[in-house]
Amino acid sequence: MEIIVTKTQDTSVLDGQSSAIISNALLGNTTSMKYRQNGPWDIEKLINFGEVNLPKAILTTDDISLVEDDPQIISRDDILSLDWPEAFQVRVSANVHWDSVNVIKEDICGAAGWAYNAPLPVLEKLKTPIKKANGKGSYLYRVVEGRHRFHATMDYKDFPCYVVKGHEADIRTLAQALNNPDSVTKKRDNNDQDVQSTVQEQLKFYDDTNGKYGVKPEVSSIIDYLKKNFHHVSSNDRKSFAHRCLSAEGILKDLEDLKIQQQAALLREYHPDTVLNGKKDSKGRVGLPLRIGRTQEQNNAFIDMAESYVKYYQEGGVVPDHYFIGSFTMGAGVNNQPTTLNLDKKRQDAQGIFLREFVLPLAVPLVEMYNKRILKEPELRFIAQNNGKGETQDILY
Repeated sequence: MEIIVTKTQDTSVLDGQSSAIISNALLGNTTSMKYRQNGPWDIEKLINFGEVNLPKAILTTDDISLVEDDPQIISRDDILSLDWPEAFQVRVSANVHWDSVNVIKEDICGAAGWAYNAPLPVLEKLKTPIKKANGKGSYLYRVVEGRHRFHATMDYKDFPCYVVKGHEADIRTLAQALNNPDSVTKKRDNNDQDVQSTVQEQLKFYDDTNGKYGVKPEVSSIIDYLKKNFHHVSSNDRKSFAHRCLSAEGILKDLEDLKIQQQAALLREYHPDTVLNGKKDSKGRVGLPLRIGRTQEQNNAFIDMAESYVKYYQEGGVVPDHYFIGSFTMGAGVNNQPTTLNLDKKRQDAQGIFLREFVLPLAVPLVEMYNKRILKEPELRFIAQNNGKGETQDILY
């Protein structure tokens, strides 16, 4: 029996906007977007409500300026796809909550309509435009705050917002400050963990720019930074919070997050008898990379390993020894962040991860279900894509 496993992106929502979400957010505008129409927002109303829909954090964040004083309506084709490396996510927790996206979408498309008195999303005008994957033009903006509203309005070819500019350190402060609690929007507020990650970024900016930007690594400077930008965080004991940020930074600063290309270069130089390209090394073993921390990356590595085992088994029944070259990912979206203190324990706990987290809980039950004829091919339906044949988004094909 041959079981073929296909690597897929993790997509949580498949509704009327899904073709646009998939092609724009996952493929990075590699194909031409086909939008329903211009958005339902009125630029004159957006401007008339400027006194209330201008996010106050723009005015209070140091060295942030508006590119245009009034709200703007920007073509979505000019906005960087949210999953590109140059985009950023300030939250430590989940990237996008799809229940929030759907609530916003229902409000906009329903009786409530667009709330002109609510603070608008914010885009940054990129200092250097970023070329699109298809080579046709460049992205001119990226989302600073408003990811949920960006997804909820994906059907429309334009996006209402304010446009700002500033140094990366100040842009990231602004991005987090825009999530401070308020009584108007429905967005998810930031928390202590989100702000702590931002403070640690600011400490690194201070070091990288020789003190020109960022936050000086001392308690009083961190307290001043919190008072100005995040007054709601640890307001009863900012001093302890500052000490916690400094302690975490001291633990994290010596830890490297090596990309696969960097790992390959190190292996070639220092471990020439070891590989991570899925081919046999000088001792007849097969090596593959495994970056631990994000579920999708891990699952893709597990599938690569499974495919390699099956390939050798089917070719002749003799399966060479296999190994992973492992590393731990860091940053947003990683739970239980690796540090210089817990890294040894995390390496120890990761032993046997392929069998423990992939083969036994997933592959073996699938084989059992297949043998018992319980496993059935899932129905495959397609969302509308072929506008040339008149396909409509309210029908699955």
